[in-house]
Amino acid sequence: MDKKNNKIHIVNEEDEEVRFLDEHDKLVVNNDKITVVDKFSKTNLEEHGDVDQKINDIEDKEEIDDIQLIDESDSSDLIDAAKNLNKSENDVKNIIFEEFSRLIETIEKDFIKNYKRKRYNFLLSQFDELVTATMVFVSSFESKSGNAIERVAERVARLKFGEENVPSIINPRGIKHNIDPYSVEGQIIVTDINLDDGKLKGEISTFRASNVAKGKGKNRVKSGVNQESIKTLLQVGQDFKQINEVYTKPVDLAFFDGENWNLLELKAGGQLDSSNAPSNVEKLLSIYTGVNYENTKIYFATLYNKDGEGNTWSGSPKKHMAYPEMFLIGKNLWDKILPNDISFEKFTELYQIAMEEIDLNERIKEMIRKGIE
Repeated sequence: MDKKNNKIHIVNEEDEEVRFLDEHDKLVVNNDKITVVDKFSKTNLEEHGDVDQKINDIEDKEEIDDIQLIDESDSSDLIDAAKNLNKSENDVKNIIFEEFSRLIETIEKDFIKNYKRKRYNFLLSQFDELVTATMVFVSSFESKSGNAIERVAERVARLKFGEENVPSIINPRGIKHNIDPYSVEGQIIVTDINLDDGKLKGEISTFRASNVAKGKGKNRVKSGVNQESIKTLLQVGQDFKQINEVYTKPVDLAFFDGENWNLLELKAGGQLDSSNAPSNVEKLLSIYTGVNYENTKIYFATLYNKDGEGNTWSGSPKKHMAYPEMFLIGKNLWDKILPNDISFEKFTELYQIAMEEIDLNERIKEMIRKGIE
């Protein structure tokens, strides 16, 4: 707008015009169209609001419409791919769709509340509202998506190994209990070993600490915590058995592959603070001790490789468990639990198809619109 000459060039989708404004004329935005209303009355001004605010509103809307937090460049290819899925692929895609639909609904429910909290953070006071709203979504998605993808992993494993081999209650020794499996959220182990006994915790901690990796480069000696050495903990656990007692502990993912029970500690990318790695490893060793079944393997697993698929994963747990023997990182995890006819690459495509069906990008935009209204 040329303020000196009161001239404005208005460009709408269907037409454009150049107008000279009277001092009482006002701009109104209606259904994304800008029009000039001559000699705006005070009543109309109150109804339509401040001119600058209306201009800001249209700019905000255009910015929101331009947001693309997910790549839609191949959406037509994804739609075509979705039409050609076999039963196994469709089952996996539906699992992803269901779990992430639930996730997005949770984020939508809390979004405005979380956005308002961010606005009170003076450290973000110089950020544009749109930037802040986008940050709120990404933060919520990152913090909550771990639980969603863990549920996907559990359900996908059931497709491969069968419901009976990915049970809610892990109990290979057949310990008697009265726990209703339908009351269990996720998976738990049942044991007659008191895993909270301080002395047992000390034994497990000593085992880990005495087997840490040492040295660097060519002189590095990897951790002595491997699938064979951990068997010494089976006898250690026997010394802490309790008669007529049943204890439970949650486990991130557990399944029987036809030969061994597999107990997994699951993380998103596995970027742990070095001070947290020992406790995470000891937690997994404790679960192994509680299950106390010889044909059992344990793994520290990540849902994706934070260093990029194909690259060597770097993470502090490598100091406390033998790498790569005790790890399932990204692709290796999914290749182990996905149905045999679905590759990791196909799985990532199924994820993209599910996100397209959820209409994630439009739902993100709608959340942000409501947040900054």
